[in-house]
Amino acid sequence: MTTATDDAAKLLTFIDEQRIAVETSSGAPAWNHMGAVLADAAIQPLRLYRSWVKPRVVALRNDWPDAATTEGLQARLATDDVAAALKNLDSPRRTAKIPALAQVMADHNIDTVAELRTQLADPDTRTPLRRDIRKVRDVGPKTVDYFDRLAGLPEGVAIDSRLRAVAAAAGIENTGYDHLAAVIRAAAKQRGWAPADLDAALWRYGQPAFDK
Repeated sequence: MTTATDDAAKLLTFIDEQRIAVETSSGAPAWNHMGAVLADAAIQPLRLYRSWVKPRVVALRNDWPDAATTEGLQARLATDDVAAALKNLDSPRRTAKIPALAQVMADHNIDTVAELRTQLADPDTRTPLRRDIRKVRDVGPKTVDYFDRLAGLPEGVAIDSRLRAVAAAAGIENTGYDHLAAVIRAAAKQRGWAPADLDAALWRYGQPAFDK
């Protein structure tokens, strides 16, 4: 049976051959705005990020500056149309996740992105928070892990179709979610990289094939 360590060696060989640059990030959150974080998490599955997801999240952040906190976001959601704020997004199942996720944050006393990061980084609060995020309809394992990336945690790894395509190109046959996450973490450990930085580098490398 091929182990994560075996496949990490394949991945590192591929990274070297393709000269994929793994850049050290600042560890800053993707957005310093809870509305943007939750909107990004809610609408990103199976969509082009650069051309479809990001412009909508930017539009919401700009139009709803008071939604930078969970409390502010919930106040906006009570009076304004989130679909309109997301450039008239016609996807009720995606937009329905935003108030549901906001309620999870409120239930866990998370009002800011900094508080989200703190709770995800703390083993005592991480597990119950992730469990409740996962209970939201249409939220899968990738989105739960994606919150680590959005919060700027260095251990964050979220497996998607881009990473699976890169792994396959590297000769990795098992691209199952848990295995590939373990492969990325093992490869990062060997080179002294933060797993989130390696995840980001592989995602950028695979991005042109998906997000033109």
